[in-house]
Amino acid sequence: MEEATQIIMANGAIENFIREEAARYSLIVLEFTEGQSLAVYTDGCDANNDISLMSLYTAAVDACEKWLRLVVIAELLEQQKKSNAFVSLQLPNRKLNVEASTNNSRVDVFEAQSNADKMYTPIGEMSVFAYLAITQIKNNPVMLMYNFFGDCIEQIHNILAMPIYEEQGGDGLIDEYRLEDVGIQDPLGLHKFDYLWSWVRHFFEEAKVV
Repeated sequence: MEEATQIIMANGAIENFIREEAARYSLIVLEFTEGQSLAVYTDGCDANNDISLMSLYTAAVDACEKWLRLVVIAELLEQQKKSNAFVSLQLPNRKLNVEASTNNSRVDVFEAQSNADKMYTPIGEMSVFAYLAITQIKNNPVMLMYNFFGDCIEQIHNILAMPIYEEQGGDGLIDEYRLEDVGIQDPLGLHKFDYLWSWVRHFFEEAKVV
């Protein structure tokens, strides 16, 4: 594991563990983001590609969820005055809600979270602690997945901007009708989040990951 400045947690052992687990779960996400199955392509629907892609995507989301669960548990260990912690990420097909609580009673963690400790970001809602973990731990599974989403949306824009497609309106707002006219396949439906994720890589870069 590469040496990193301790920036998130007072307990260095916990932070090191979270970083190590980030590296481990990132390997699963890389199978999705760097595999042979394409998230954006042309020349007609490829059912085998789409089935493989969805399987890899499901595994990547599961890896993100497991790592985020460690993050919210670490948050409660670090900030023992808090009774709950959460992350809610917007995904192409659903929301991924990860929570932890120190009390036995069932509460809606997302409603109970103080607005003072709730951040609204292009990828979802989260506490300040979770935001720091997601943006400051280099190449964690969540960061890798959303950067990939942003790259796919950029790829769609690049295809639409090609001179051959000028008669279809060129680059601009992405919608399913334009994709159909051009023949772009987007099995995950990433084009629906163009307005959110086109600049997601910039979002992480601005956070000054170390």
